[in-house]
Amino acid sequence: MTEQETTEKDATTTEQKKEISTKPTPPLEAAARRLERLLGGTTASPVSKSDSTVILSQHTNPSKIVKRWLGTSSGTAAKATLVDVSSAASVLLDPLGPCATGRDLLLNLTTPETSMEVEGEEETTKEPHLIAATREVEGWLLSLSVRLLWRDQKAAEALQLATQSIAILTTHLQDATSHGAVAGAASSARGGLSAAAGLYPLLARIYRYRSLAAEGLGSEELVSHAVAGLRTDMVAAHRMACLRRDVDNQATLLNLMLNDLLNADQGKHPLSFRVLKIILSSRYF
Repeated sequence: MTEQETTEKDATTTEQKKEISTKPTPPLEAAARRLERLLGGTTASPVSKSDSTVILSQHTNPSKIVKRWLGTSSGTAAKATLVDVSSAASVLLDPLGPCATGRDLLLNLTTPETSMEVEGEEETTKEPHLIAATREVEGWLLSLSVRLLWRDQKAAEALQLATQSIAILTTHLQDATSHGAVAGAASSARGGLSAAAGLYPLLARIYRYRSLAAEGLGSEELVSHAVAGLRTDMVAAHRMACLRRDVDNQATLLNLMLNDLLNADQGKHPLSFRVLKIILSSRYF
């Protein structure tokens, strides 16, 4: 190889590297890495934290942070597709980490051809996986997938995915309780349930989407059977939410249970129907 050919090859390699480095970050990935920074993660910023920043992250409320972040990311979430969600999951979630199960579920939502493309994109990227917000982002991506399936009139698939997602997030909460694991902000010194509080609003969203998916199954018989199967689960989940002082899921589950009573007894008990209607229309819910 001549010197000129070597120079041309080096120039081509440099241009390719510049194209890769200047490639815009996908919206879902950008939003997830913003949450990583908000929860005290360092994957998106190589700059070391000062002591004051660490102290600040120890006194933040993960639940409030996630709820505000969900509001600012609503536009990004509204434009997402299942392919976008799968691509984000492959890049953001560690296949050997605590969110491996959710990652596999998200990757399996797309066709085999699309999955191969997503895996190819994962090999080309060198961005680190999330650490501080990995469970929150997993729950967020799962909730987006459930909503997309429900909007595509795939109620049965949405219901199944929502049930699996609730089991995954509930397991994260149980792990945080029993082992004192940090399920939210990695740098939070409070640990346990306080650190896992970032999962509360995400779990509440999936409960709501699960009920919508159950109501959209089609035939009245299927809907009645599905809703009846969810009642016991909602009662147990509400009890656990009360024990861990999870106001997000307390309000959501109580709202869903009252709505179920309205649908089941509408017209049979006018007084109770009127009372429940007032409760459901209150500002608390």
